Amino acid sequence: MRRHPSLSTSEWWNRDPDREERRFLTTFNDSRLRAEFCRLYVQEYPGDNDNGYPADRPPPATIVTAEGDVPLIGPWPR
Repeated sequence: MRRHPSLSTSEWWNRDPDREERRFLTTFNDSRLRAEFCRLYVQEYPGDNDNGYPADRPPPATIVTAEGDVPLIGPWPR
């Protein structure tokens, strides 16, 4: 997913209210954007820990399957 340069983070967030799309935004490689999307995600979906939060950790890893990208489940590496 490419972030449109003229959209602010909140505009990008509100552009698609789908929870799975928003979860994907928490995996951005750009640490500043990722921190903001993580903040918005935790605020909107408290208690949902299946996301890229906290932003100071590496983005969640995924594997590609016939059903699409699937997150690797388990504890964060130290």
